[in-house]
Amino acid sequence: MRVSAIGNFVEQYCERKAASLSNIDIVVLDDFFITPLDGWICDGTTVHHPGDIECYLKGRSPLPASVKMLHTYDQWINEDGSTMRVGSGLTSDHLGNTIDFLEQRRKSNQEPGLINEPGPIEHPLTYAMNPMSGKFRNMARFLHLPGGSLMPTAIPADYALVT
Repeated sequence: MRVSAIGNFVEQYCERKAASLSNIDIVVLDDFFITPLDGWICDGTTVHHPGDIECYLKGRSPLPASVKMLHTYDQWINEDGSTMRVGSGLTSDHLGNTIDFLEQRRKSNQEPGLINEPGPIEHPLTYAMNPMSGKFRNMARFLHLPGGSLMPTAIPADYALVT
């Protein structure tokens, strides 16, 4: 299952980087093979909404984690009664939610008095997962960061973005 693979990556990445990181911010954009979040099970976690996946990934991280899950999926019923399910991709709403999440995290990391204050987010580490192979690829070259904002510009269609 893709969520489990992302959880494995988060766990392994945090274990490798534990000496240099005090926390981690994670953004996942995925349509889960054009599947609704309708109660499927991932490693004992029942998934009904993005918050369930956020909790699951926080639990997989050995570091304190902030997680934003954007389910890039939509469905509707046509006039003839048939159901249309689509992977919606990165919509402007998804992009806005992602930027808001990262900006909120950047601001909270700058507030005085925080324990393990890591400072502003300067260079988000960005990886994409190929769902067929389960392999991750560093996607930094596919990103444009104007004014510190995350802007995916050319992410291959067969990869799921994980920041």
